[in-house]
Amino acid sequence: MPKRKRRTFLIIGFVLISLLVATLSLWASNNTFTYSNLMDNESKATAHSLLSDANIPQENIELFFTLVDEFNSVPYKGIVEQGWKKAFIPFFSYNNNNGFAHLEAQEQENMIICRSAAYILLKDHIIFNKTDVKPDRNLDNNNKLQLTEEEKLHYDLLFANIDNSNTDSSEALVDKVVDYWNMAGIKFPESCIQFVMAYADTENGIQNFHTGIAIYDDDCVWFLEKADPIHPYQIS
Repeated sequence: MPKRKRRTFLIIGFVLISLLVATLSLWASNNTFTYSNLMDNESKATAHSLLSDANIPQENIELFFTLVDEFNSVPYKGIVEQGWKKAFIPFFSYNNNNGFAHLEAQEQENMIICRSAAYILLKDHIIFNKTDVKPDRNLDNNNKLQLTEEEKLHYDLLFANIDNSNTDSSEALVDKVVDYWNMAGIKFPESCIQFVMAYADTENGIQNFHTGIAIYDDDCVWFLEKADPIHPYQIS
């Protein structure tokens, strides 16, 4: 092969490799997040400061961290015990076997789930107007700790299952959920802190599958959640 032609192939190969590396680097940066499991003072202080700055009542914050410390008092294999860790979103998950082992070691019946943890913080941050809607009062009974009867009612209204509507798109599902909130007199005031909710249309109706909290801080968005009934608390 002539030297000039070989040089051209080398240049093309170098450019293609550079483009591939740049593409992979961009993909990695767009699919990477940093998280902590609220086991160390630094991450807890960060979360506490964000919640305080968002005007969350101090008693709600203290109750939340009491539950966090209770959960973290039992060793949980594989979680972040100090500082922060980077992870790829498409491949991120907690080990279920570790989660069930931790649950068994806790030796308690009241298991805090994602929406219970989020509600404890934001229960005074939502507007509940009068409504004729009657929620399912048996929702998550084992997860509602230290709530008044009115707070339990609001919890059941907020997270109640919605009649199956055979929705054929995410947009239609969102419309159905928002229509229900309007009928139930539930309003979410504009704020730097908000619920983030995932819903699915199932055979038993539209159900809340996951709830966390988004906190907007300057040019950064923080996400605070109980990852799963058997998985840890997380700030990212």
